[in-house]
Amino acid sequence: MIILGINSDDKGNQLEQLTKLLLSQLGYTDIVKNEVNAGGDEIDISATFIQPTIKTNIKHEVICECKAYRAPTAMPDWLKFLGKLYAREHGPGGRVQGCFIALNGVNGNVSGHFRALRVPDGDVQIIAGDDLINLIKKGVEILPAEGVIAQVSLMTSKTVTGTELIYYKQSWYWLIEFSNEMFTVFSSDGKFAALAEDGEICGLIKANTGLKDYVDLAEESESRLKIDLVQRFVLSSLLIEGKAVTRKKLRSHSKYDQIRSYVGQINENQISDATKNLEEMGFVIQKSSTLSLGNRTANQTLSLLRYLLDGTVFLTALYSAGYQQLIGSDLLTEICIIQGGLVLADEDRNDYLQLLKSPSALLWACTPDAFLVTHSKNTNQIPGMSDKIGHAYFYKKIVDRFTSDYQGGNLGEYFHNICGIVEVETDLKIKIKGKQCLLAESKYNERLGLGQMADEFGGGIVAMIILPDQPEPWIRYNGPA
Repeated sequence: MIILGINSDDKGNQLEQLTKLLLSQLGYTDIVKNEVNAGGDEIDISATFIQPTIKTNIKHEVICECKAYRAPTAMPDWLKFLGKLYAREHGPGGRVQGCFIALNGVNGNVSGHFRALRVPDGDVQIIAGDDLINLIKKGVEILPAEGVIAQVSLMTSKTVTGTELIYYKQSWYWLIEFSNEMFTVFSSDGKFAALAEDGEICGLIKANTGLKDYVDLAEESESRLKIDLVQRFVLSSLLIEGKAVTRKKLRSHSKYDQIRSYVGQINENQISDATKNLEEMGFVIQKSSTLSLGNRTANQTLSLLRYLLDGTVFLTALYSAGYQQLIGSDLLTEICIIQGGLVLADEDRNDYLQLLKSPSALLWACTPDAFLVTHSKNTNQIPGMSDKIGHAYFYKKIVDRFTSDYQGGNLGEYFHNICGIVEVETDLKIKIKGKQCLLAESKYNERLGLGQMADEFGGGIVAMIILPDQPEPWIRYNGPA
């Protein structure tokens, strides 16, 4: 734990203010700072705790010595404190509890001397930094360091090299250290604290720790998100174009205006950084100022789809022939391989390819599933049972995600105009069974369609419930055979 201060006196004052606050939270009263004894000794903090009893209250006095040194406290300060305690106990007040608060602990000599003291348990206490933190947590919400590091990782790729709890003017912060003497600051409850680099807190951290450069993670995170959007913009544009594109065309051609409207202003440096990242991922090839999609194996296509579909998805990319061509038999074969060597019947493959037109279903299928991978390695199963269980599990996961996308509404134009899927019919039979017999049985049928709304009613593709007695869509659209 670090207590910030302009100088050593200010640090000591901050620790004394913190001690007053903690004593107050513990129920102490008559808390006095810098009280002077009759002999001229100054007591950093004195306080009283009233213990109620049946007839009269018992008054307990405590005096505290506060040392905010960066190094463990040594014998001279310890002996001076004991002298103050002795003088106080032999005054009119009688028995007094003494608390020696050393922010960074005490050295071995002090520790040994303390253990050798013959005083009643608790009459003299040494309270170090960890003890203070435990007391503080009773009154202040402090997220554990692991939780703060997890929050930091969401905002930056920098590696955290250290964490410290810091205190200043009744406020708590987490100091997060990176390599090369860089740092950032979070609130005690794990939220990023946007500080000015030339502000008071940053200045005190630099003066008290030797750290030099403050990192504004909000700005860095915003920059990372922007580059990620530009990367998705580049990939989406290449899928739409279906051939090589110059960087200049990406930035200015009206064909990409709709995607650019989501990304915002794009400069040459952002295009350059995004292209470099995409090259490292193996998604893009750059020759001079011209970009094209890389030559991909089926496994590389899986990686591209995982990236493209996990996060911000530009719908116009899904509409492109380039995207649709990715979803083919070779991809399905590779999906089966990564999903534990799943075996699909030839007659079922087209059904799966239709279901994989759902972006959510495709993203899930392109990511190895722990159950399927582990299940395939289980050798203690009845022959043939593993394939049946794996197939049923895989099918349900795909169907659930397909249905969710189709019913969601945002992909109506994609399913209707691009995939040509105008209706999904669901037949569900539920059987409730007891030990002796079938208890209940019911059937459920739902037909959910997509259709073009007339211009006078706003136009667009809308979802609609189709009644059971309505003709099939191929009859509705084309008439009877």
